[in-house]
Amino acid sequence: MQSNDLIYRQKQEAHKYTSTNQYPPFKWQVDSNHMETKNGIPQGNIRYSFYDDDNNLKYEGDIRIIECEDGLVRQDIDFKLVDGQYEDVVNSFNIYRLYSTQIAIGYWVCDNYQHINIICLRGYGEKADIRARLAARYWKKILGIDATPGKFLGEDVLEVKFNMPEPYFYPTDDIPILQEIKANFPQIKKEILEMIEAINWEDFPKYEAQYHPKYGGSLYENDWKVIPLSSFKGIYGVEKYAKGEAEKLFQKVKKLIPTYRSIIKKGEKEGWIANSFLSKLVPGSIINPHKSWTEDYLRAHICITEDKDCIISKFHPDTPEIKESRTWKEGELLAFHDGGNYLHAVKHKGKKPRIIISLDLKIDHIFDGHYLKYANLPIRPSKFKFTTTIIKGVQIDSIIGLPSANLKEQPDLRCGIYTVDTNFGKGVLNNYDIKSTVHILDFDKEIYGEKITITNPQLIDKKHKFANPLFDFYNEFCDKCE
Repeated sequence: MQSNDLIYRQKQEAHKYTSTNQYPPFKWQVDSNHMETKNGIPQGNIRYSFYDDDNNLKYEGDIRIIECEDGLVRQDIDFKLVDGQYEDVVNSFNIYRLYSTQIAIGYWVCDNYQHINIICLRGYGEKADIRARLAARYWKKILGIDATPGKFLGEDVLEVKFNMPEPYFYPTDDIPILQEIKANFPQIKKEILEMIEAINWEDFPKYEAQYHPKYGGSLYENDWKVIPLSSFKGIYGVEKYAKGEAEKLFQKVKKLIPTYRSIIKKGEKEGWIANSFLSKLVPGSIINPHKSWTEDYLRAHICITEDKDCIISKFHPDTPEIKESRTWKEGELLAFHDGGNYLHAVKHKGKKPRIIISLDLKIDHIFDGHYLKYANLPIRPSKFKFTTTIIKGVQIDSIIGLPSANLKEQPDLRCGIYTVDTNFGKGVLNNYDIKSTVHILDFDKEIYGEKITITNPQLIDKKHKFANPLFDFYNEFCDKCE
């Protein structure tokens, strides 16, 4: 692991501090280990114990690795006195040795079982809230991590958020300002369309996009037009434009879009909404890979007019083959970290202009108290790899237009539909109770008896809707399985 990796630094500091501070961790031991890794995710239980020789107290505890519904993997650590009594440990200096022990155990697990996103510490017994707050202070002193007491599985615990993967695209359901914009979309769209009849579009500043040795050059090709919907603050290095033409134009625009302005005005004054503009991309235009100069903002879009063949892609510059692509849909939200780990690029291969409202929201404000505030590491490639033989099946998939390869064995994945990479190209894996098949995209060869290797499975969520009857069938089937 590279020395500049955030988690590497945290681990080094944790090990260093817990071994040299005046309250070092107790010597602890693993009593039983029932942990195994499936598809890159550790699962199972570890029992451990340690002894406080100063106070003649023995503790025992459990470590559980849980992949929760939000997709995050939590390491849940608890401990208790063997006799079940908590006594007055909170009043003893040895409370700090308990915290040191938890840190040492927590990072031991992270060293051995990767992909842990949150360490959940419990075992504070009575006065749990007081102890959790003390522990939070201690974690911040050691690692500089804001660890706040929270709820987990219905109990008071300390949640230490770290090693959080930054999603390519962010959920928007829990961002009130965006939901308010969406709820008022019909009126906002009406005012926007009337406004663009009276206001001339401006060219988006065509600066150089140089963020990585692999990418650079002009920010976009062909045509990208904008109209300011707020006062620009110059945070993106286009101060001349921000202080000049854009501000003059905005003074005319704001009178024509009262509904949208009334929603975002308060956030602008409080300083957590900035740089909103209307963006138009015409067919044939390309926005080259780039990202913002600042890491502070989530960029949110709501689509005014759509074209399904205008596609935005997010990817890490070191692994461009691993990406997520989406299109805009009228009245729907799309959000991403503009200055995070990933670059984003847009290609418009459609026939109609794509018009969206864009606005920037300060991440520290909108995700205060939310795990996404700490999402600062890139998504890492899946370690999943499965090889089997292609066999002849009943060819039902071919009848309905999607010829698929039947797999001799089934991969160790839950029932569902996955996008996958194979040695024959990208495909869609249909994995259900008694058989598994893979439809390989843009592929038309007979490969019975050949080996197929599947990597990087990404579960397609049930909420996704597909036009193909095979996808609809599998979605319905998997709903019944659950």
